[in-house]
Amino acid sequence: MICISCIESNAQSFGVKGGLSLMNMMMKDNIENYKDLLKVKPGFHLGATIDIPLYRELLSLEPGIFLNMKGYTWKEDGTDDGYDWKYTEKVGTYYIDVPINVKGVYGGEKIKGFGTLGPFIGVGLSGKCKTTYEVIVSDINSTSTETEKIEWGKDEDEDCFRRLDFGIALGAGVIYHNFTLGISYDLGLKNISSYTDEELKYKTRILKISAGYLFGTK
Repeated sequence: MICISCIESNAQSFGVKGGLSLMNMMMKDNIENYKDLLKVKPGFHLGATIDIPLYRELLSLEPGIFLNMKGYTWKEDGTDDGYDWKYTEKVGTYYIDVPINVKGVYGGEKIKGFGTLGPFIGVGLSGKCKTTYEVIVSDINSTSTETEKIEWGKDEDEDCFRRLDFGIALGAGVIYHNFTLGISYDLGLKNISSYTDEELKYKTRILKISAGYLFGTK
């Protein structure tokens, strides 16, 4: 009975979760920080985790695999030679991310709180960039829109982003029976820009709101 109870208390559990991603980018060069032009772009994330106990039910290792959207919205406007213009750029990319979090759990039997912290590594799969340019002359609008496929690589003339991304993520939430609700923040540390003149840097930023379900728990 003692051995059985030890095995049960240290059993691994599996989880699935997904939800809303509020995506943005840190973008700057050696001349300017472009944070005032960057806006949040909504997206989603979806994936699975495995919970490997490290110390009783209080501390565990939680690796996972996720399909994550990353991107941003750029908005700019101005006036030139008597006409007004507006420029909007919306970038949405899909990544496979592998986070490896340390997870701490605290609280009662039915409702528990948790916190997570750990690194992630990701690989870019695909994406699109949609640009809209609007010109306003004497209250007459002229709008042109173009959509391009994201090209991946290191070529500054042909490619948009490098595929590899990595960073650190932290999060917190609650567990009710087998259901989870959480919030987390992915802080990209890798410069994913293919264009490096003027020390241009793109780093991913994502705020996630997630709901999930745990299998294999008591």
